[in-house]
Amino acid sequence: MPIRLSGLSSGLDTDAVVKELMTAQRAKVDKITKKKTKLEWKKEAWTDLNKKVYSFYSEQAFKFKSSGTYKQKKATSTDESKITVKAGVDATTGSHTISVKQLASASYLTGGRIVNSTSQTTTTNNMTNTTKLSDLGITEDVTFSFSTSDGKTSSVTLNGDSAISDLTEKLGEVDMAVNVSDGKLSFVKTRTGASTGGTDVNNDDNYDVTISVDKQVAFEKLGLGSSTSLTIASGTHQSDAGAQVTYDTVSAGGSVTADTRLSDMGIAAGTVFNLNGTEIATTGTMTIRQLTDKFKEVGINASFDSKQQRFFLSSKESGTANDIQLTSDTAGVLAKLGLDTSVTNADPTQNAVKIDGKDATIIYNGATITSSTNDISVNGLNITVNDVTTDETGKDTPIKLSVTNDVDAIYDSVKDFVKAYNTLVKELSDKYSAKAAKGYEPLTDDEKEEMSEKQIEQWETKIKDSLLRRDSTISSLTSTMRTALSSSVEIDGKSYSLVSLGIKTGLYTENGQLHIDGDKDDASVSNNEDKLRKMIEEDPDKVYQILTGVGNQLYDKLKDSMSSIKGLRSALTVYNDKEMDTQITSYTKKIAEMEEKLQDMEDRYYKKYAALETAMSKLNAQSSQLAGFFGTSA
Repeated sequence: MPIRLSGLSSGLDTDAVVKELMTAQRAKVDKITKKKTKLEWKKEAWTDLNKKVYSFYSEQAFKFKSSGTYKQKKATSTDESKITVKAGVDATTGSHTISVKQLASASYLTGGRIVNSTSQTTTTNNMTNTTKLSDLGITEDVTFSFSTSDGKTSSVTLNGDSAISDLTEKLGEVDMAVNVSDGKLSFVKTRTGASTGGTDVNNDDNYDVTISVDKQVAFEKLGLGSSTSLTIASGTHQSDAGAQVTYDTVSAGGSVTADTRLSDMGIAAGTVFNLNGTEIATTGTMTIRQLTDKFKEVGINASFDSKQQRFFLSSKESGTANDIQLTSDTAGVLAKLGLDTSVTNADPTQNAVKIDGKDATIIYNGATITSSTNDISVNGLNITVNDVTTDETGKDTPIKLSVTNDVDAIYDSVKDFVKAYNTLVKELSDKYSAKAAKGYEPLTDDEKEEMSEKQIEQWETKIKDSLLRRDSTISSLTSTMRTALSSSVEIDGKSYSLVSLGIKTGLYTENGQLHIDGDKDDASVSNNEDKLRKMIEEDPDKVYQILTGVGNQLYDKLKDSMSSIKGLRSALTVYNDKEMDTQITSYTKKIAEMEEKLQDMEDRYYKKYAALETAMSKLNAQSSQLAGFFGTSA
């Protein structure tokens, strides 16, 4: 924004004059801005109200029209410690008889305690100075020869019992030593050079050294490559370190752990286990932990208890189809793992025990029915069996199940609908009948500066509360719902409505809210005859036909009211949201155009007053000149 210095010559407060001139013009922009603000607030109000209408439509109205709401059944058992039951809408009313012959159970394979004397522990070690050649796989005699470029020679023959350090004695004859670090072997020159005061100050590396062996495998086992000799050149203090060399030591006995290798238990690599039809092949390094993980991949529960020294396997689901079947292609392998149920040991703790998976078996109204679980669905009943109905002597005591219409559940469903409907109708009515906010319009920024935050909030709340007053959409929606709920259904040539069930509207001041005659929670009708409950008890099918018939009409009418209309309304919306968006966009565009024109107008005013200032400045200058010419003061 440009800096304007006004009134220097004329003495006018140009900013105040221009502002006053613009006030009338800006009032037009403020008028459009207030219309836009009110429309945005109105859309917000409708957005909130539409959520409630849609919720009623998709939940309460949907349930009200659904047949399952009025076909709810209730089932009871004469012995719930053995059988519990729930009735679905398709359950047959009346009495049912059930005997439980067998419960469904999972399969369990509990391994015997593994005898630890059969196990071994393998430890991997880095090569050191004390490592024996036999540990590295060098079992035959091997001769090491050493020579220097200045004529020193030496040799030594070692065997499997010799250690790496045994090279040092002979290497010393040629001013050499062996260094082993992190399993890597290197040769070091040890000849010293000049000394000062008896202290060596440098190494004399100016000679070649050649180390050779009579068997190539020796260098290979020591990590020195595939040749039979190596040379440390003059000027080089130390040979390159060889590859890292490791070796395993095996100790017998000790407890078996999850990290014990199967090979240390006498189970060869390539051994195949078959678990429930899935083959599992072992490797040379497979551990008990890894085998357990393979068992889990098949789909069972599997663990190894190091403290108990045994496996625990179980099926994740009950039933004979989920029974655990474990075999191996190698005899004696399962016994080594304590998993061979055919082996009987003198010590019973070493015996594997298996419990077969079983199906539940019941006798329902004389028919035998099996299930892989103890939750059984039959003839619309959801039955959970908890215990058999036979005693120790084999005597069976069948359990009686009774299935009836759930009068309370059906009645409460209708009450819930009525309560939800009344809540929505009251809110619609309150919005429609809200007090007018005549004389109240959204505030401009200048107007807000004259008020406190509390005053602004109260002012805007009064406007927002009145935005849907006498709204035609509310009137239409309310009328649609009332018409649908007052509709009738023809059954066997007779016409029935909600009134036939004792569901009717109250005083006109309630704007169509519903009441259920005899409802103990509604003081206005609690003393009336409870027609709804009586009809549910005596003729539930007729109640179902009346309520679903009326409910479908209400649901369909609401669906039509929320259908999409191109350019006016989105789907699942009862108000013209698209039309509002178009109007808001139009207002925004118009305000931008008007603001641009106002800016141009304001710039013109300032230019005119700037010209005035220029003219006044010239006039003042001329007056000063004339005054000077006549020798008078201006």
